[in-house]
Amino acid sequence: MKRLRNLPRRFTRSEEGTLSVETVIVFPIVLWALFGMFVFWDVFSTVNRNTKATYTIADLISREPDPIDPNYLDGLGGVYNMLVRDADANSTLRVSVVSNKVNEAGFEELTLEWSYGTGDMPDRTTLDGLLGNIPIMAVGDNLIVVETKTFWEPALTIGIGSRDITNRVVTSPRFVAQVLYQTS
Repeated sequence: MKRLRNLPRRFTRSEEGTLSVETVIVFPIVLWALFGMFVFWDVFSTVNRNTKATYTIADLISREPDPIDPNYLDGLGGVYNMLVRDADANSTLRVSVVSNKVNEAGFEELTLEWSYGTGDMPDRTTLDGLLGNIPIMAVGDNLIVVETKTFWEPALTIGIGSRDITNRVVTSPRFVAQVLYQTS
């Protein structure tokens, strides 16, 4: 036990010079690891914040009993920017409503009822790229699809480059059969 107590004292009194050599070798690695953890934490935090914001926007829309218009959706785009803390307003969102109907041949068919995108995210005109994300629906059901995109740039370029963080949430309307859209 006495040897353990004297170990720090012996280490600090040692004059062999290995401490400075080890410091020169290890210190850059420790700094790189520290900065790397900061960058990875930042991207994790940004992805987490974007996911929560997308679910929040989807939930707001799903609870809307009245028809929504472009002003409402542009306002939700501003709410999304605030939730993800994007002061530059580089974040965009797109809301689409998909329904399951029976076509003339008597088969179920998914149709795009309406779509609206903010910023540089265009309105959807087809269901291309969405079909793999739509769950099985009963005939007559409607789903709201909220897609978001935020540009993320790391404070330091260690391991991860800048990228778009995208999210897609599919939810059903809560209080009405379908969330309606009016153009004006």
